[in-house]
Amino acid sequence: ELKATQGIKDEMIVDKKEEVTIAIDKAEYKQGEVIKYTISNNRNKVIFISSRIYCALDLQKYEYDQWITVEAFGPMCCACEVICEQPPCGSLSPSEKLQEEWSQLIYWCENEKTKIKNTPLGKYRLVLRYGEDEKTSCYYAEVTYSNEFIIK
Repeated sequence: ELKATQGIKDEMIVDKKEEVTIAIDKAEYKQGEVIKYTISNNRNKVIFISSRIYCALDLQKYEYDQWITVEAFGPMCCACEVICEQPPCGSLSPSEKLQEEWSQLIYWCENEKTKIKNTPLGKYRLVLRYGEDEKTSCYYAEVTYSNEFIIK
């Protein structure tokens, strides 16, 4: 059984009353196996997230007794070869759910070219950035963490 760390209590992750949650479908995956997750808006008001879901998410790995953000989780928000702006905000209405999948690929830029690799083995969680104001806080106002999962 996985336990929450760094002051995050299990109740905060699983309590769905009036919170935004991100739930992973399983606790363990083989390397390369598709990971399914669901983002739920359990608040009584609309929330705003990036219209490109990978731009709203971070992947964190538990290493050296702390959570470390893994660079370039999922398909790139922007191509390596261009300078681009954040995509517009999308919305998630009260009680609405968004189901997504992740192929466990990590993307990054090297010499202006996109590189891709499998996610290394370890313990991970997803971090969702969202806001309640479409114009000013779609990306950075609030965060919520998924349940932890293992890639083995």
